[in-house]
Amino acid sequence: MRLLQILSLVILLICLEGCGSSRSLGASFGDANSGQDFKARLMTDGPYDYDDIDITVFEGRLMLTGTAPDEQTRQRLVMQGWQSKGVKQIIDEVVIGEKTRFKQGVADSRIDTAIRTKLITDGAIRSSDVKITVSNGVAYLIGVARDDRILTKIVDHARTTRGVTKVVSHIIFIDEQVRRL
Repeated sequence: MRLLQILSLVILLICLEGCGSSRSLGASFGDANSGQDFKARLMTDGPYDYDDIDITVFEGRLMLTGTAPDEQTRQRLVMQGWQSKGVKQIIDEVVIGEKTRFKQGVADSRIDTAIRTKLITDGAIRSSDVKITVSNGVAYLIGVARDDRILTKIVDHARTTRGVTKVVSHIIFIDEQVRRL
């Protein structure tokens, strides 16, 4: 019975996340296509190890997070991003180092879920306007905000989440997004 309640809550949160978005359906599909094109390039990219890289696409902005084993791999990753369809900007947050340990990955997943829940339940924020990636306790945010107050709320939700060591925001204001197109 408890599992059914949790599953119902997750489905409700997913449905609520799609409500009130300022994103067009075309932009969402474009991002999905850009992400798939990029992932396909990485899958066929020979000896490079991209296993610990997170890929987030928002309005043609490709954000790369996680760890790469060396500088050559990081540079190759960025190059592949620029060759992917629909990518207008690359945000490179990849660090050089060892792969994320399982325990840290579980903690990052919990942090991600906690931040998403805060955004979804905050009536002032359109949660679909923000994408989150957490890597080694660092919360990376990408998306759009309507004004300073909303941006501050989004960052504060991430910053005050247990386990977050740092917040890196790549959120732009909606009017900046329009100017980029």
